[in-house]
Amino acid sequence: MTAPLDGDQVPRSRWQWVALQDIVIGTRQRGVSPGHVARLQASYERLGVGVQLQPVVLDEQLHLIDGAHRVEAAKGAGWQGIGAIVLVGVDPSQRTLLEIEANLVRKSLTLREREAAWSDHYEPLFRAQADRRKRAALRRGVEEGRGHGANSEESRAPTLAQAAKHTIGLSIDTLKKIAEIRDFATSAQHPDALRETAAKALERLDQPGASVSALHQQVRSARDRLCESGERDDRSPTAACIRALERTVGEVTHLATRLDGTLAVTLSRAIKAEPGQAEHLRALRVALARSLAIVVAVECGFDAHPVAALRSLGHEVGQLLSSTSVQQLRKQGDLV
Repeated sequence: MTAPLDGDQVPRSRWQWVALQDIVIGTRQRGVSPGHVARLQASYERLGVGVQLQPVVLDEQLHLIDGAHRVEAAKGAGWQGIGAIVLVGVDPSQRTLLEIEANLVRKSLTLREREAAWSDHYEPLFRAQADRRKRAALRRGVEEGRGHGANSEESRAPTLAQAAKHTIGLSIDTLKKIAEIRDFATSAQHPDALRETAAKALERLDQPGASVSALHQQVRSARDRLCESGERDDRSPTAACIRALERTVGEVTHLATRLDGTLAVTLSRAIKAEPGQAEHLRALRVALARSLAIVVAVECGFDAHPVAALRSLGHEVGQLLSSTSVQQLRKQGDLV
């Protein structure tokens, strides 16, 4: 597995003997195991000063990237220095990624640590790179007189699911399940009983052979039992769902009000100033249409005859969409 670094970001390296007191050990992704340090120290003492099978990894400022156990073992064995691979051209944001990569190569990260690495580092990096590719492709499309320059570029780019599998070795579905367990364990909006169940599941995820699906189902079942019990605590899952519904209604209504006001004019001016931004307007339309379809499906699901309800609601939504669009065009002066 390799970190998704751009080609011009790949660092160069050199070997160097470094004084232990000069190595900077910052916040690490995981703690040091005393047992592992003791085993390494015994090996160093048997082999003699300066004889190590694997060097530590540092950046140019001697910040430790990989080898915390080796550094502690060398100190315990009485060494003054240690062999190191020094990476040239590593920025602070890359240090954490390289530390994660080293642990991934050794397959020593737990399931919980893999999910944290994905959500905190790899996913934001992937999305930022995807956004840069899209904007660059749009610019090329405008320069070449094409309206949708991003399409061919995006079709060749890896998907989010492919990136997760390549970097962390887990599927998006598995990562989402771990994230949901973590949310149940850490969010104050959930009852104590549910948080305790989820916290135990998180601890199990740190153990070899843990089943994410089984633990996720266990936590979900605990949540469902609380819902069925009719608990009315403000932190209960039922209360949280109601708050989420009310919050969503408020957010969507606020967006509709803004679009009916000055926001529509602002969007129009942005497209006129830079035609390539029309791709973003299309993305907004698709996202809103999908959101509307999901809301309609949820609403129809509560009807005794959902298919018939869908026909009725579909007709209603179509009429509303048509009439509102005509009104907006007239307001803009584009329709006589």
